[in-house]
Amino acid sequence: MQETHDPEVTADIAAEVFAAVIAAAGRYRPETETAAPWVIGIARNVLGASRRRGRVEDRARQRLGFQPIELDDSDLDETEAIAGPGGARVVELVESLPGDERHAVQARIVDERSYGEIAAELRCSELVVRKRVSRGLGRVRRRLENS
Repeated sequence: MQETHDPEVTADIAAEVFAAVIAAAGRYRPETETAAPWVIGIARNVLGASRRRGRVEDRARQRLGFQPIELDDSDLDETEAIAGPGGARVVELVESLPGDERHAVQARIVDERSYGEIAAELRCSELVVRKRVSRGLGRVRRRLENS
């Protein structure tokens, strides 16, 4: 809602995000205690693709054979009521990470790049990249727990 300001578009994007999560579940690597950063990364990718194309993407939903869900006024009202600043807070926290951690978290979680690929780009070991991602996600988690 914070990005689209439209409950219907938000619902379409949410549906596409969850379809994309289901479609990509086999590629998920549980390297952290929660899959939230991975899901947020998928959501950012879906939102970005939708913006670039000027419409909500629906490839993942079509691939899985999901039919569109018709929302009524109460659904839209509920969407607006539960939309809060939580997602924006996570993005803000990731953006506030030290540069090396922020880059590693965004490359691994948001862009879904491999540790090897990131390490080659940064000219460091995969272990260094893993540590940066781990530290960055740990900072975000602690800040969320303390807020």
